[in-house]
Amino acid sequence: MHADDTELRESQGRTLGISPNLRIQSEAVQIAQVSRVVLFTDGLTELYNPQQEGLDEEKIAGLLTESQEVEIEKLNRRLIKKALDFSGRLGMEDDLALLSNEFL
Repeated sequence: MHADDTELRESQGRTLGISPNLRIQSEAVQIAQVSRVVLFTDGLTELYNPQQEGLDEEKIAGLLTESQEVEIEKLNRRLIKKALDFSGRLGMEDDLALLSNEFL
């Protein structure tokens, strides 16, 4: 997230620790000053609401955009709360890991 722009990048990979010969593909990314990087696992993208709508990339980008003014220390809690509000009574079926970092 930078200024008014939120860019989503997708990573494909296997679960860490499953295979002793796991090969990991890496990619270098330029990060502008005064940016935030939010990493999350598929537990976020596998959430559904009672109407069976998924928490897709567009909705996640919207959550991130509306959370730009939130202090970085509170960002993960806010994202989890918004995701649980979206899923309603269904809750989470998969685990979720979030890591947020701010670059000043």
